[in-house]
Amino acid sequence: MDSLKLKDFLIICIRVISVVIIISLCFVLYNWNKENDDNKRIEKDLLDNTNIITDVILRKEEKEIDSFKIDSEELIKKNSQTVGWIKVNNTDVNYPIVKHTDNEYYLTHNFENSYNSAGWIFMDYRNNHTDLDKNTIIYGHNRRDNSMFGTLKNTLEQSWCENEQNHYITFNTINKPNLAKIFSIYKTSAKDLSIPIDFESAERYKEYLEEITSKSYYNFNTDVSIKDKIITLYTCDDDTTYRIIIHAKIL
Repeated sequence: MDSLKLKDFLIICIRVISVVIIISLCFVLYNWNKENDDNKRIEKDLLDNTNIITDVILRKEEKEIDSFKIDSEELIKKNSQTVGWIKVNNTDVNYPIVKHTDNEYYLTHNFENSYNSAGWIFMDYRNNHTDLDKNTIIYGHNRRDNSMFGTLKNTLEQSWCENEQNHYITFNTINKPNLAKIFSIYKTSAKDLSIPIDFESAERYKEYLEEITSKSYYNFNTDVSIKDKIITLYTCDDDTTYRIIIHAKIL
């Protein structure tokens, strides 16, 4: 093959590769949007058709903190692995929580059990969702369209933390409505993160609570002790080498 033919051949190869890359990118973008649309449809259906009863369950210094109850039976009919519901104020987090037999399934499946890279909001498979452990862990993806736990990054803003209404998380299990109060928010490296759900001794639990409280970038002035049970929200940061962690004690 002379140099001219080789040059023509390389040009053709480059064009073919470029077309393949463009088609692949279009497919990925189409699929990403479709998955987001599917989950938004599910979210709307759940919010429109789940019996949610708003109630005031805490009054503090003449301020009323709203929470709500959910119709667990209806949710369980739609997905038998439903274990609760979570809502974080002034974010888009307002979802039923599911739990599988591992921590992998709901990374890539939605509430309808269809494959979806956005996944769903799910509880750690090790947790007991009826009689809560000392630490209940709830996971969700940080999606670029702000779905799932995508808006938890709002909690890293000073203005968000200064609004006391935002300190309270509605965390309903299938048994009862709960309210949790945030006591720590921080970012940490994904490499050296291990989150326990239970502790071998009260002393070890005390040390853990002190450790995670000291990491918080904002002082929530929330006392937490070994008598308390806590929830932990876990998601990726925009920089995927880090994780955003929120800890709240169940009131």
